[in-house]
Amino acid sequence: MNFIEQADVATRILNSMKLKDAEIATLTAKLAAVTQQAQIWKMEAMAHKSTVQECYQACTGSTGEMGDWNGANPVKEMAAKLAEATKPASRRHMIQMEQQFAEAQKDADRYRWLRDSENQHIESDPCVLDDVFNTYFDTHLDEVIDALIARNKTMARGAE
Repeated sequence: MNFIEQADVATRILNSMKLKDAEIATLTAKLAAVTQQAQIWKMEAMAHKSTVQECYQACTGSTGEMGDWNGANPVKEMAAKLAEATKPASRRHMIQMEQQFAEAQKDADRYRWLRDSENQHIESDPCVLDDVFNTYFDTHLDEVIDALIARNKTMARGAE
């Protein structure tokens, strides 16, 4: 082999080595990027684990440590209870309960008023049984009491 042929072979080898060096540099850069992405995913996984643990603690009151939890069941149960409580039927029930409470409060106020002898201004004022032995029950008693409350308010305003 002459000198020119040897130089050609050496040039080809050198060019091949430069290509290999470029491939190595590219692969090294890819390795660094993949390693960095793996570290990011590891940090994200740790954050997610912490979030899951906090959710578990909030739903159960437990520590949320391994061996102390039942997977997603407590969170599912809490979500089901919340969904049930926010159903439109439940809201309607709450409104009905509020109305019943308001009616019961009004009844309680009437009967507290009736029991107070200070509100009996004249002998014929109803007190379930009046002086002519009229008896008042249910809505009729309520109507009479409401009328007396209104009358007493009017009398109190007139006295001022």
